[in-house]
Amino acid sequence: MFNFFKRKDRPQPEPEPEEDESKWQKENGIDACIVYYIKDGGSPCVDIELPDYSDRSVDSLCNLLCILGTDNFYVETLNVMKEGFVIDGRDDLFTRVAMQVASFAKDLDEKGEGPCFKPSDVL
Repeated sequence: MFNFFKRKDRPQPEPEPEEDESKWQKENGIDACIVYYIKDGGSPCVDIELPDYSDRSVDSLCNLLCILGTDNFYVETLNVMKEGFVIDGRDDLFTRVAMQVASFAKDLDEKGEGPCFKPSDVL
């Protein structure tokens, strides 16, 4: 489902110029894409890509947003991450990630913190 890790022995494709981005989306059947990343300074960023503003693209974006916070999606993400680390022979890194995530979740649970607002409050 997701491919966060690339095997080291696979040749890496050349990055395409930005103007070819929609070509990449069309060739791969991408209707919507959400990318989370951390910049050098440590600040988290989100990038959202849509090939167009068609109903199909917007509905796909809505589907992504709806499943992001679900337990099944979270577990699937961790499974893909684990598989990538195992393939690269770095099981230790998955253990490190899992311990940090578990610690973070425990801290939030103990503080009784939840989201600042519900998505329905934004509507």
